[in-house]
Amino acid sequence: MVAGTGPAFPPRGVMNLPNSLTVLRIFFVPLLIVVLLTRSPNVELWGFPMHFEFWGVLILLTAAATDWADGYFARRRLQVTTLGILLDPIADKLLISAAFVSLVDMHLVPAWMVVIIIGREFTILGLRNIASAEGFTIEASLLGKTKMVLQVCAVAVLIAGARHPSLKPLALALLWLVVVSGCIGVIESEQPLGESIVRCATGAALRDPRFSPLREEELHELEIEISLLSPPAPIRPDDIEIGRHGLLIVYETQRGLLLPQVATEHRLNREQFLEEACRKAGLPHHAWSQDEVRIFGFTCEVFSERLRRLGV
Repeated sequence: MVAGTGPAFPPRGVMNLPNSLTVLRIFFVPLLIVVLLTRSPNVELWGFPMHFEFWGVLILLTAAATDWADGYFARRRLQVTTLGILLDPIADKLLISAAFVSLVDMHLVPAWMVVIIIGREFTILGLRNIASAEGFTIEASLLGKTKMVLQVCAVAVLIAGARHPSLKPLALALLWLVVVSGCIGVIESEQPLGESIVRCATGAALRDPRFSPLREEELHELEIEISLLSPPAPIRPDDIEIGRHGLLIVYETQRGLLLPQVATEHRLNREQFLEEACRKAGLPHHAWSQDEVRIFGFTCEVFSERLRRLGV
């Protein structure tokens, strides 16, 4: 089988736009520390007093915005790089750690809470690096994303509360939420098969962003199919057997998975199957032919109400 001849990935220079945004976030860290610890500048612009708390919150929120922007542009421009994967979590930890340590010096946060928060952050960072070295990726969970938002909100309200005491109850509530989320953790243990099936079925019925949530009146039309996947293994395009192999396409942090029955139901040949898996990963359809993209195959044991009725 001849590999596709589409254009190659865009050049991925070390200091592309996403990586530049990440580095910019790191440069915000000492600026935030100086503003909070020196409690300056305190200026008046156009008749409005702008105290150091305003500048501290502005720097923090701007830095947090770069965290969203670097990920967005990296995925949209296919500029995910090893440097970016390494620097992004480090920049996040430095920003949050610097902010909380500064708040301790300002007597706005108890030191023991900050020890819990920072200790957890660097523990998770270390575990992610170990997993990456072993060839695994620990993807950000909903809890992890919520925790980051909570941390930014808590720090912003704590800084603002230095001048506006009415915000202190809200700041304390957010701070406790950050501490509690730090104690829960985000690395999930493997669940028993039965529990995993229930969780996945609930997610497919109610939380699949491609479809509207399943309604009660639709239950009588529902057909349940469960696919148990074998461990994915590297596979060459020529070795893919339509109807037997499912595909997992991996490029840096992007991945797309298609079950074997997708190819048979839609009458796809091998090249079309590969192209659809690339689209599922958010990649150009020709991406499978590039050296940077890894192709994995797997088989499925399928349990289906439809197959049971047919006696299969």
